[in-house]
Amino acid sequence: MARGLRAKHTRKHLHFYKIAFGIQETYRILLDGNFIAIAFKQKMDIRVSLVRILQTDKVQLFVTKAVLKELSQLKESHPEAYRFAQDECEVFFSGGNEKLTPAASLEMSVEEKNKHHLFIATQDDELRQKLRRMPGVPIVLANRTMMLLEAPSDQNVSHGKQMEYHKSSGKSVEEQQLLDKAKAQLKAEKEERHSSMVKLRLKKQARGPNPLSMKKKKQKGPTPPNLAKQAKRAREANAEEGSPNKKRRRRKSKGGAATAGVEGTVVSE
Repeated sequence: MARGLRAKHTRKHLHFYKIAFGIQETYRILLDGNFIAIAFKQKMDIRVSLVRILQTDKVQLFVTKAVLKELSQLKESHPEAYRFAQDECEVFFSGGNEKLTPAASLEMSVEEKNKHHLFIATQDDELRQKLRRMPGVPIVLANRTMMLLEAPSDQNVSHGKQMEYHKSSGKSVEEQQLLDKAKAQLKAEKEERHSSMVKLRLKKQARGPNPLSMKKKKQKGPTPPNLAKQAKRAREANAEEGSPNKKRRRRKSKGGAATAGVEGTVVSE
């Protein structure tokens, strides 16, 4: 990456930390022992390199008691690193005592959302992973012959957007968290009531088969009702004709003679 583009990215990162977390000049940089040792091994001037990368000469260098103790134990193999920490850096007393490991002391220094607005300069990969998950902690590392300011992690970007929203809405982070919690609780209660009403409604509904899914019965052709009646009448007529006790009606003819019979037989007096 070209030097001009790298400087542009650094300005962008510094602007983000300033707007989102209030980190501004004078920059306070907490150095790890391995960072100091690597810088001297690669023949880098720590203060000059930090001034160049942060684009300001308003910087303060710090070490914790644990880091200073670690470098004192390595002063025979790294005398320049120990001398630089002792002479050029201030002791950061909020980093715990000497019994802590250097990594633990650095992590402890940026607890409570990095209220001291510290930069952490370290080569410890595991420590950098932890710091990326903490809000508002800029990380500096030595890369070959130069120093770099890491881009803000995804967690920092997300937290920074929340901070900007809270500032614009006039609410503090704690107030917004309480408000979000109350909204979530009301939403959960509403969903629970809706679920119970749905269950009650389903319980009251008839649970018969779906008429649309049932197979329709085949209808047989019904016997026409008039045919049955006609058959009954025919049977009654046949019974009457064949009955021997059927009474004959007597009629009078035009001449006054009485006639009787079925086929017109004349009966004389």
